[in-house]
Amino acid sequence: MPISPIQTVLTYHVEGDLAAPSREVYEEVAAQVRVADEVGYHAAWFAEHHFHVHRGHLPNPLLFALHLAGRTERIHLGSAVITTALHHPLRLAEDLLTADVLTGGRLSVGLGSGSTATEFAAYGIDEASREAEARHVRFAEGLEVMEQAWAGGPISMQGEYVRVEAPPVLPRAVRPLSEVLWIAANSASQARVAGRRGYGIMLSRERGPGEMDQIVESYHSGRAEARLPPGGRVAASRPVFIGATDEEAFRGAERAVAIMVERQRRERPQYADLPAPADFEDACRRVQFVAGGPERVAAVVRELYDQVPFTALHIQPRWTGLAPEHVKASIRRLHQEVMPMAFGG
Repeated sequence: MPISPIQTVLTYHVEGDLAAPSREVYEEVAAQVRVADEVGYHAAWFAEHHFHVHRGHLPNPLLFALHLAGRTERIHLGSAVITTALHHPLRLAEDLLTADVLTGGRLSVGLGSGSTATEFAAYGIDEASREAEARHVRFAEGLEVMEQAWAGGPISMQGEYVRVEAPPVLPRAVRPLSEVLWIAANSASQARVAGRRGYGIMLSRERGPGEMDQIVESYHSGRAEARLPPGGRVAASRPVFIGATDEEAFRGAERAVAIMVERQRRERPQYADLPAPADFEDACRRVQFVAGGPERVAAVVRELYDQVPFTALHIQPRWTGLAPEHVKASIRRLHQEVMPMAFGG
């Protein structure tokens, strides 16, 4: 069967109950990443979360990426995303440069401006600086520092939020930053920034095709403004569970999807008053979850691509209510069966 031209990527919030030992959470995720490395996934990305926000157990994705680099062979490793506002941009640039060297050029990092008030407040970021416009300004200033560090010369940035004067840093870059970096684009303005600067964009799993269209259009407009070649890198995202058959997948994912719907109602005010889903398929639509056998999932993935062409599909495979062994089987099926079926012929 032909190999899909679309890159496959795993994405994790590295979630677990508050009482769960973090080591157990890490080991479960690591076992799944090793499967992905074995079958040929392009990358695995890990989210930065502090204080169990979003049930996350991982405050430092780069440390986990380095740990897994020693336990895998080919897969690229990184973040989706590191919240740049929680880090000094010069130190973050040094950390990323070091990680790319130590992984043998296997770093694949996503950055975002962040939005979680609890994390921002704990790191001393005042309310005014948490607003979207302020976050985007801070993000752009930090990105400028990173670009200068990657270029290998002296660094000078005197912005509203970021002020840096520094000599060239070590280690030197082993690859262009454009090959390493993705930007989480939840708005047209962020997508335009990513396009102008030549980076990839990561789209949220919560965006439907209509919303993604606008963001991707802004991304391509940004590339055109910078006179970059058409194309670029676009990563679409969905939670996915693939069984041997539709029926097996529906049974296996039913509890996980129900938990996701309840979390959505509890944590997102716009969903709080919605009626309960009519059935399993309605629940899946509510949280953008894709479940089914290989043929069904391939059709859904292809339909999404036809609506919003992407160069990478990053899936979130691990959810409360899914058995770890079933998740590993689903990871295999996506790369070995679904993607060739959707794009190989």
